[in-house]
Amino acid sequence: MSPRITSFALAAAVLVAIAGCTAAAPAPLPTETFVSDPAAVEEPAVLTPNPVDPDTTLIIRAVATADSGETLSLEMHVHQSIRWDDIASQTVPAALVDDCAGTLSAPMFADQSWSFTRATLTAIPPEGVVWPEAQTISVLPSADSVLVTGRGLLAHAAADSTPLCEQSKFVNGAGRGGLAIGVAGDADIFTRWAQHRFGFTVGEGVTLAECTIELTPLGATLVGGATWAPNSAPGDCSTGPAVEAVDR
Repeated sequence: MSPRITSFALAAAVLVAIAGCTAAAPAPLPTETFVSDPAAVEEPAVLTPNPVDPDTTLIIRAVATADSGETLSLEMHVHQSIRWDDIASQTVPAALVDDCAGTLSAPMFADQSWSFTRATLTAIPPEGVVWPEAQTISVLPSADSVLVTGRGLLAHAAADSTPLCEQSKFVNGAGRGGLAIGVAGDADIFTRWAQHRFGFTVGEGVTLAECTIELTPLGATLVGGATWAPNSAPGDCSTGPAVEAVDR
């Protein structure tokens, strides 16, 4: 199915931030999207999609269906990139520092003019339906192209000593989550995010349908001339450049 790209009006402003902490300056953690232990998050009785914030640049929606019949409504909101020293979102670079096992630092972000882009996600099944945990849905961007950190419902393989920021993320159940990437040399430009693909992909045992990709008016001003190629493959609901940049 070919995704469709539309522009739409932005809705109410309700901030849902991606969070983390450093040893030097622990930051408060929002309880929705970016915590170390997803089990510690008390989800509302009825899980609903996140509101569309004014800084949203891209919205991707799809419905995943397992071979055994269970469905999961997926939604990703990508937010405008921020500078490395943006006071409002210091938990984002702090989380990447944590997950990269000491290879990154705040002084490095300053010296190399890093920007950070976060995305908030929801995965919502029909009432009474439990998604089969063994069936995974990959979340883009992947760690093959950029350092990535995730919290909430986002999982990773964690099969070896590879730093978490070098492991791609996936969804294997219902909930809320947050993902963030960091890129050097993009502070004050905020267009490098558009050199990466965002969205969902699935493998054997899961299909994707009802894929929609919506670029907001704000997002349209921040693509920096990038040429996006929505993927029409049955197991792919994503958008971004045909040849993705490598920022790691």
